[in-house]
Amino acid sequence: MREQKNNIYQLDSKRLDKKTKLTPKNKSRKKIKKSSILVLCVFLYILGFFAYQGIRIYQLRQEEKALMENVRLLEKEKERYQAELDSAQSEEYIENFARENLRMVKENEILYVPKKQENKTEEK
Repeated sequence: MREQKNNIYQLDSKRLDKKTKLTPKNKSRKKIKKSSILVLCVFLYILGFFAYQGIRIYQLRQEEKALMENVRLLEKEKERYQAELDSAQSEEYIENFARENLRMVKENEILYVPKKQENKTEEK
């Protein structure tokens, strides 16, 4: 009986040795697995890099569109101010401004200013 147990242990140890023993075929499979995992990691890194760059390019194009719209609005505003400046430098505008805001008159003209009416409700 004892001999039989020893035989069983020997068989079990042989099986374990076979499982743990790395044959050249197993070694090459492990190398292939490692290299394929490495290639996959590199591929995923490159894919992620290009995806990030694509997203960044999209964001920059959107920003460029917004800035171009802002430039267009500022150019319109500049044209409006330039037209206002051109009209402000004309003699007609200066004369009109002086008459209306500064109450200036030409020679031999009389300026009539109506009296302000006071409210009787405010005096009481």
